[in-house]
Amino acid sequence: MHKVVCNCCGKEIERNQFGYLEEHVTLEKEWGYGSEFDGETHSIDICQNCYKKLTSSFKIPPLSVDKNYSENFLPV
Repeated sequence: MHKVVCNCCGKEIERNQFGYLEEHVTLEKEWGYGSEFDGETHSIDICQNCYKKLTSSFKIPPLSVDKNYSENFLPV
């Protein structure tokens, strides 16, 4: 199995005893024509701690849907 490392802090994202990765975010973006990154594909992994730090700095927080109460949209 390959290692997955958080691009923000450099921490390895651990696997549990069954080989599943700890919860984290993976983003992949294929940049289009005319962008600053024209033709490039970027892929990043972000651990839960870094995700929390990153999103806490957003002017508009991400919407969060509680699976137990799917009608409620709450900021993270």
